Amino acid sequence: MPSNGTATTGNSAPMPEFLRPPVAEVALSIQFEPLTGLRVAHFGLFWAQIRDRFPKTQEQPPVQPVVERFGARVQPPQFQFGVGIVSPRCWFLDHDETALLQIQTDRVIHNWRKLDRESAPYPHYGILRDKLLQEFSTFAQFVEREKIGKLVPNQCELTYINHIFLDPKAGGQLDVTRVIAPWQGGYSDSFLKDPEILNATLSFVIPGPAGPAGRLYITVAPTWRMSDNRPLIVLQSICRGAPDSPDSDGAFRFLDQAHDWAVRGFASITTPEMHSIWGRTR
Repeated sequence: MPSNGTATTGNSAPMPEFLRPPVAEVALSIQFEPLTGLRVAHFGLFWAQIRDRFPKTQEQPPVQPVVERFGARVQPPQFQFGVGIVSPRCWFLDHDETALLQIQTDRVIHNWRKLDRESAPYPHYGILRDKLLQEFSTFAQFVEREKIGKLVPNQCELTYINHIFLDPKAGGQLDVTRVIAPWQGGYSDSFLKDPEILNATLSFVIPGPAGPAGRLYITVAPTWRMSDNRPLIVLQSICRGAPDSPDSDGAFRFLDQAHDWAVRGFASITTPEMHSIWGRTR
């Protein structure tokens, strides 16, 4: 997970940087107040506007809205059942399907995906940020021109998915302690040995000038790559929180802070041994 791109959080230490990061997918997401006037026909009109960049489409179920909350205990949402039509989440894909734009009534998401292409270069955060800014601005202009409403951001997310390979032989046991620094400590006695499976989720509060700005979630899970059954560890980082102002500028300020936290958090939780394998330069 290299650091190229715009990010400032007040931390004066140099951003970690890797020559060969294990990044397999990145997603930048801006959630906004629902556009109740957005219809399925509008997705087609918008596709006509961006079809030169995204010639392929798919339909998916919508992603449920998520809001990070702090302080007093929040009551769980009450589910309501009705007969209303659920608006889809539309995927717009580029020619090789590594770039993906997702749009639904309350989100715009831009993904980069490696898709098991070992030679596919990670384009870095700054490039993906610029692409999201372009597509978000294009969609915002479309929404206003069609008199559907206005995009009012309320939450932002930055997701990194890393595929970490250790044993080249399919079926080999993965030593999580070689990858995740907190697991390099020993047990209190000799009874337990290496675990067969280790899944973990950690969360960290991202501070803001007036209180918590969001959270960083890190999950670690061993699995196998479907294409060749090769064992790997999936390390996923999600930074989620509210923009400091309900507009595009506020949303991208949060994403920049999220990038800083995701990169520094990745370097902090992984081991120096793996940093050497990934070619850490600072």
